[in-house]
Amino acid sequence: MATVKCKYCQQKFDREKEAYVKPSSNRYAHASCYLRQKALDPTIPDLEIIDPTDIVICCICKQKINKKVDKYKQLSKGRYAHLSCAELEAKREKTDAEKLDQYLMELFDWEYVQPRVKRQISSYIEEYNFTYSGIQKSLEYFYHIKGNPIEKANGGIGIVPYVYRDAYNYYYALWEAKQKNKGIKVRDYITDVKEISIPPPQRNIRKRQLFTFLDEEEENIE
Repeated sequence: MATVKCKYCQQKFDREKEAYVKPSSNRYAHASCYLRQKALDPTIPDLEIIDPTDIVICCICKQKINKKVDKYKQLSKGRYAHLSCAELEAKREKTDAEKLDQYLMELFDWEYVQPRVKRQISSYIEEYNFTYSGIQKSLEYFYHIKGNPIEKANGGIGIVPYVYRDAYNYYYALWEAKQKNKGIKVRDYITDVKEISIPPPQRNIRKRQLFTFLDEEEENIE
């Protein structure tokens, strides 16, 4: 915590949490106090208002990012990177362990992988001979394929040993089907369609034979 005293109100504040100005190299003041004083005394020089919420650390190069000035990208909650750093990082081939960490941070909306989960990962690898990619696939299978709610995870990955084999069988079946269908052209299995025009049915109405009493009379005369 960086506690300093305001030049104007003489109250202490944390300059890492509140907006401030620097009237001199070793003096600080609340931004609000400075603006109030400047409104009363226009001769006070213009000073840059420093908002600590605009300053974050690039998670890749570990240098500061000024969100008002620098181009940056938010990778996940509380994780930022210079745009150039993020682009370079995206092109770099990551290890399975790095991919799992990235997946977990996105899944749980974390700034970093929690120590408890790190211990779970180490335990699964040592005791069950699981792999980093297998652990990630298990979580993807359970939460994204099966649609289970992430809220029930309670911030851990204890479900992995229970679904690891099912996830393996699921992804292996997909791989096997893909191998069997290699080189198969769907067009070869589609029959040609011929369009046939069928005229609407016509109703054949039989005409009734009409007669008159005159006809009967003529027959009787004969």
